[in-house]
Amino acid sequence: MRNALQELKRERILSSHKGRGTYIIQKKREEEISSLAGLSEEASQEGRKVSSLVLHNALVSPPSYVFEKFAMPTKGMVLLIERVRYLDDEPYGIEKCYLNPLVDIRILSLVERDFSKLSIYKTLKDEFEIKFEYAQEIIEIARLSQSELRMLDMKDMNYGLLRHRYTYVAHNKCIEYVESIYRGDKYKLKLVRRSI
Repeated sequence: MRNALQELKRERILSSHKGRGTYIIQKKREEEISSLAGLSEEASQEGRKVSSLVLHNALVSPPSYVFEKFAMPTKGMVLLIERVRYLDDEPYGIEKCYLNPLVDIRILSLVERDFSKLSIYKTLKDEFEIKFEYAQEIIEIARLSQSELRMLDMKDMNYGLLRHRYTYVAHNKCIEYVESIYRGDKYKLKLVRRSI
C-alpha cells in the first residue's frame, strides 16, 4: 500500500502534507499553444465555465514597452482591462490586457463594457470583425507577489506561469499586449511541432 501511494505521488496524482493528510491533485488544464484563441473560447469547447472579476477597465498611459509595440505617441492612452479569471468557479489566473485604439477606434468604447462575463477576443472578432493574424509569446516561470497569491487563493505554492503575448492584425499592427500569470498547479502548455 505504501509503495502504491508513493507511486501515485510520483505521478502527481496524489499529494500529502503533514497535518493535512493525503488528497487527490486535480488534473491541470492543458492548453495547446499553436492556436490563437482566448481562455473563454477554449474553456467553452472543453465544456467548462469561465468568469472574471474585473479589477480595472480604464484608459491608462501604458508602460514604455507597450508604447513601442503599439507605435503610439508618448502621451497616448490605451485601454487596460485587468481581471482575475475563474475556471469552474476557482481562481485560475490574472490577466492584464492592454488594447491599442490606434488599430480600431471602437476599442475605446470597451471601457463601458462589463467583462466579468464577456470575452474580449469574442467581442473583437465577432462584433468588431477584427482578424488576428498572429501572436508572439514569451512564457516563463515567475514568483507570485503576495497580492497575486491572495487573488489566486494559493497557499502551498508561490510560483506560476507568466505569459507575455503581443497579438497582431494586418500590416504588422500590434492590437494587444497581454500579461498573464496562471496557477502552476492548474495549468500546463502543450506545443505541437511539425517538420518543415
